[in-house]
Order: sequence, then C-alpha cells, then structure tokens
Amino acid sequence: LISNVAPLRVFGNTIGTKGDEDRFRRMLNTATDELLASGQIEKILAKHEKVPGSYLRAAPPYQTTKSAL
Repeated sequence: LISNVAPLRVFGNTIGTKGDEDRFRRMLNTATDELLASGQIEKILAKHEKVPGSYLRAAPPYQTTKSAL
C-alpha cells in the first residue's frame, strides 16, 4: 500500500438504460443513494475486498469530501 498518493484514475459505475426510461433511471439512482446513505454499500465493500481499504469509497451525501492528497 502506498499512502498519501491520489489514485491514478477513478471510474464510476454505470448502468445503461434506454433513452425513454427516465423513471427507471431515477429509481436506480434513488435506490443507490439509499444504499449509500444507510451504510449498506460500505458493508458490502468491506465484506468482499481482499485488502481492507482497497476499494475507493464514495462520500455519503451528508459527509464532505476530503481535499485531494
């Protein structure tokens, strides 16, 4: 592990939908926001990562992000 070094690249996850499926897209976004805010995503990541802290976490909506390293 290298400390105090920002990631080289960060890629967001994307779920493709048809252009006319706006309600479905909003539902997916809302469900993802709920999982993030409830801490469920953190539990899932912690359970499956082989090296603790190796997955970059998104800040919950109520938490400010840290400045770049």
